[in-house]
Amino acid sequence: MKTPEHPITDEQVTQFVALMKEWQRKLHLMNWRIVRGRRRPKSDIANVSLYPEHRMVRYEIGRQWGDDPGPNDVEEAVVHELMHVVLSPVIDAAIKAQKYDETVIGEEHAVITVFEKLLTEMSTRIRALEGENAALRAANKEV
Repeated sequence: MKTPEHPITDEQVTQFVALMKEWQRKLHLMNWRIVRGRRRPKSDIANVSLYPEHRMVRYEIGRQWGDDPGPNDVEEAVVHELMHVVLSPVIDAAIKAQKYDETVIGEEHAVITVFEKLLTEMSTRIRALEGENAALRAANKEV
């Protein structure tokens, strides 16, 4: 098997798993059981399979990035996959109405992409501010 040009590292997999738990809470998905699958998709960064009748989601982490990953790419992938869960009631309604087509799929991904960027940027900024705040508190204790 050919070595991927931009492999997903073991460290990134560990980060992905931890971020799934964090974002499950942030996106109010605690009523879903979210478990990691064993497969490693070859062409996807990650994917989710939903089992709404069991309130269960199985996610799988791929083997490679499409491009050289940026600093927020792991978190963006997590948010992207969990947004499929958040939007699943909308998609279910579209399916029941028999109108889930390429247009709906495109619109779903357009919404997910906006949220993945927005939410991960906000989360990164909050973590930075929390770090700055902790450093200021520590400095004030020294005085």
